[in-house]
Amino acid sequence: MYRMKGQRKLLAALAALVLLLATGLGCNLTTFLQGEETPTVPPSPAVEGMPTPTGAPMSPPQGGMVPLDHPFAGVNMEYPSGWVVEFQQVGMVLAESQEVLDSDSFSTGSVMIFLSGPAEEMVLNMGAEATAEGLLDVVLEDFGGGEEDRMGEIETRQFAEQEGVGVPLWWTEDGQALQGYLAAYLDEEVGAVLLAVSPEGDWDSAWPLFDAMMGSMLFYAPQESVERGGIEQGGVSTATIDPGGTDVWIYQSPGDEYVTIEVTALEDWDPTLEVLNEAGDSVAFDDDSGGDYNPRLTGLYLIAPGRYEIQVAAYSGHGEYQIGMSEAEAPGGGSIVYGATVESALELGEREVWTFEGTAGDIVNISMVGVGELTDTYLELYGPDGTLLIEDDDSGEEYFAMIGGYMLPQTGMYRIIGRAFSGEIGTYTLTLERVEFEEQMIAYGQTVSGELTAEAPRGYWSFEGTAGDVVTVSMVGVGELTDTYLELYGPDGTLLIEDDDSGEEYFALIEAYELPESGMYRIVAQGFGGGLGTYELSLEKGP
Repeated sequence: MYRMKGQRKLLAALAALVLLLATGLGCNLTTFLQGEETPTVPPSPAVEGMPTPTGAPMSPPQGGMVPLDHPFAGVNMEYPSGWVVEFQQVGMVLAESQEVLDSDSFSTGSVMIFLSGPAEEMVLNMGAEATAEGLLDVVLEDFGGGEEDRMGEIETRQFAEQEGVGVPLWWTEDGQALQGYLAAYLDEEVGAVLLAVSPEGDWDSAWPLFDAMMGSMLFYAPQESVERGGIEQGGVSTATIDPGGTDVWIYQSPGDEYVTIEVTALEDWDPTLEVLNEAGDSVAFDDDSGGDYNPRLTGLYLIAPGRYEIQVAAYSGHGEYQIGMSEAEAPGGGSIVYGATVESALELGEREVWTFEGTAGDIVNISMVGVGELTDTYLELYGPDGTLLIEDDDSGEEYFAMIGGYMLPQTGMYRIIGRAFSGEIGTYTLTLERVEFEEQMIAYGQTVSGELTAEAPRGYWSFEGTAGDVVTVSMVGVGELTDTYLELYGPDGTLLIEDDDSGEEYFALIEAYELPESGMYRIVAQGFGGGLGTYELSLEKGP
């Protein structure tokens, strides 16, 4: 599963910063900013006597720094008067002017990108060692690909009351020489990575400001969410989401019911909506199905009784919103069997549910193709317990959804939810196929080769394990396959552990995992984000 219990924003933000450096920083602010309509903190009032940059080193302006506290990022700091701030869910962008913030290039002025999160999540999602140096090493892993790229010595970085690490950087973007400083901090509660950038010719005047900002930073445990209380069917509540925050509403469900949940932004920002069950597993997510960038989950099936968390967050911006829940009729759809293709139509914001009986070990292909005006489809597959197993947007032809070569983890009734991306309407066809495959075996001490293709985007390998065995599984791509992903399933079909980038470069590694019971285990080898190509898979048993 690519979803990690609501960590979508953290992963996206980290991936954006890593991408900046992995591509030799030949990227721009648009890669990081998640929406064009995000409100920003306006420039602070000008402070009399604030120096004009002259290109010579200078001290930060006395009285020219503005306090800023971002509890959801876990940082209290100051930034220069006159600068603007763009809040993200796990960080922020600070720029010397709105023009710089709105530009598509680092070459227009001074910018600082700041990302943070709970320490454990930062280390896990970045695949780093649990140190500040480890976070820095991951981001710098592929830096240096350009002829003009240079990196200084890694040094101790002093923040307000804490120490981290930092390193000076030089590179060229679109013919413009740039200079930057990358820093990282990690303790038991919070991890942070920040990148300060300006044109090289402006660095002497920009650096004292960057240095002052970092010198004012005090890190603390990030606030994960704001509890807003209970929500009931038929009611509408109003709240204001804080910059970078997540609001949590609680609903007690009797189970076996359909509901519709809708969030409407009352100001110019873009909310998202996610529902988690008692186990913390995501059972639904939406961004724009309600129209005007508002999310709506129509006909959401709550299979089990109990406590559900309804999370409201921001794709971009922040502000006031209304949230409401109502009883819903069972959505359209029906049942489908292997080998069948059905046709149906979607209205605005509608989701249709198709159910089928599956057996543990079945490998399925599911495709959803729009007809006519429906040009972009979206698929979700839920297990017998109601957990979201896998979802897809554009893996099929054009912008159509396809879940290819997915192995069912258990026997029971599965649900396919078909919907349009961004609230489109129109007719579609849905096809469900069971794919035959040859069982492939791997033994301790072996390295085998496989190939991921459009017809078989996942490789399945089985091995006999004994309770207490300590195993290491690695998957290394060859040639075009540069990013791999591993899953390990137990004898009962339960997903035990998964990994993305714990190996070298962007390769997957499940290291020193102790098997909980004796039986036949299954390894699922795949490319991250649907990547295809040749790979080598190794299985080792440790002492």
